[in-house]
Amino acid sequence: VEVLVFIACIGITSQSFTIVALGTRKRAPYCHAIISSILVFWAIILLLISFMNSGALMQVVAPVRIFTSIVLIASSFLIWQRGYQPARYIFWAWLLTVVTNLLFSLLRMGLLPSSSLTEHGYQFAIVLMALLLSRALTDRIQNLRKEKETAQQQAMTALQAQEQLIRQQNVVLERTVAQRTQELQQYQE
Repeated sequence: VEVLVFIACIGITSQSFTIVALGTRKRAPYCHAIISSILVFWAIILLLISFMNSGALMQVVAPVRIFTSIVLIASSFLIWQRGYQPARYIFWAWLLTVVTNLLFSLLRMGLLPSSSLTEHGYQFAIVLMALLLSRALTDRIQNLRKEKETAQQQAMTALQAQEQLIRQQNVVLERTVAQRTQELQQYQE
């Protein structure tokens, strides 16, 4: 049961992180819908853990984990190819996770020999994944700052143009008032 709770929580956090870090709603709406659906699936699994046989749930969870990995890798690659640079770190982090999970599974099934690399490579991959995801967040924060600075500069430019227009309109208005005043004075004389 604890393993299922852990797997579901990892699923929820990885999907949530991907949605936020990649901005999937804006950059890849179709991927966003799929990831959100998987997120709902993991929430349902958390609810069902108390009511269903954990063996039966594990049979459902295993293929969904594979599907989730494919979706996260494909989504991050797609968004990266569309020009959002922080996505490259997320792509490599998820790909690294899948490869190390695969190698670890092959090791446990006896299809790979036991060595220091195969036994402890997963730990190294977790650290590297954390670094890659941190770098993705750093890039995202830098992009948000640049966007904010650009928006502020555009707003300042628009404000300055508006002030210039007001000054020009005031000059025209003052000339018009002066001209009308002069015409009135001439008319009264």
